[in-house]
Amino acid sequence: MRVCRTLLIATSCILSVSFTNPTHLTAHHLMGQEGRYPFPVSPTAFEESSSSQSYIDVLSPAPREFLDPENLPDIYFDRGSYVIRKDMRAILEENAEWIKKNTNYLILIEGHTDNAGKNVRGVSRDEQNLILSDKRAKAVFDYLLAAGVHGARMTIIGYGPYRPLNFEQNEKERQQNRRVHFLIKVWN
Repeated sequence: MRVCRTLLIATSCILSVSFTNPTHLTAHHLMGQEGRYPFPVSPTAFEESSSSQSYIDVLSPAPREFLDPENLPDIYFDRGSYVIRKDMRAILEENAEWIKKNTNYLILIEGHTDNAGKNVRGVSRDEQNLILSDKRAKAVFDYLLAAGVHGARMTIIGYGPYRPLNFEQNEKERQQNRRVHFLIKVWN
């Protein structure tokens, strides 16, 4: 069962949050104080909160606590797609093998997009890119899960176009931003 909530933050920014189960929390937009996620631990946390700006600590480590591993290469996607490309499957298989062998790490799967797109049916380009980045991270999560990686070791988040590798002056640079990136943190 999928539960979705929208919360108007005091700064007039919209945060869209979705959950599928307790070990798989995703946010379509990450903003807020360093080391804190602006989304709830449980689907009822919004109703329980009386604050106009709800920041609730999550059991998962904050992204700043993760390290950037050299041995887990990024997975790239076609424009507007969250389908894992055939040429990326071998890389993803190698990543899955490394993750399964190194059981002492938690994995943060970050979805990213370029800044392309247009407003469609009242949904802004940025909102569409946030949703797409979440779907990319979820596609990689599902692939790794099917490859035997334990779901409790993985967390996903979609950043949309907000954390680019470069400033997209040409198609090659835009392609580098359409990716899933892996971060790790020592677990045991």
